[in-house]
Amino acid sequence: MSALRIGLLGAGAHAAQNHGPSWRDFVARNPGVVELVGVCDLDERRATEYASRFGFAGVHTDLDRLLDEGLDGLVAITPMDLTESVATKALEAGSPWSSKNHPVSALKARSDCSASQDRRGQNTWSPSIAVLRHL
Repeated sequence: MSALRIGLLGAGAHAAQNHGPSWRDFVARNPGVVELVGVCDLDERRATEYASRFGFAGVHTDLDRLLDEGLDGLVAITPMDLTESVATKALEAGSPWSSKNHPVSALKARSDCSASQDRRGQNTWSPSIAVLRHL
């Protein structure tokens, strides 16, 4: 079985305090299970520092370029107002995604994310999205 190819969007403070250490430690404890393919942030310097600190192989400032890497999953650590567009873009690219945000805060986001998910025949990693699809 090949390693799961994971990308991360958003290299800000929350990602650096919580997600980065968790991914780095998981990879160290479980060699060959996950490949940290790349990190994407609008600030290239911040993305580069994050990648170096937590073991991500690539650096991107454009989500489309990260998605072009052929991810098995995208972890999106973004502001709430970007959740819908990021989720839709990831699902349209064929990449399941996970987010700290809950799109239930907006019915349109719920509907659009579910529609993209249905078109691709995919699920997300987020249990909240799986539940929302049945509402």
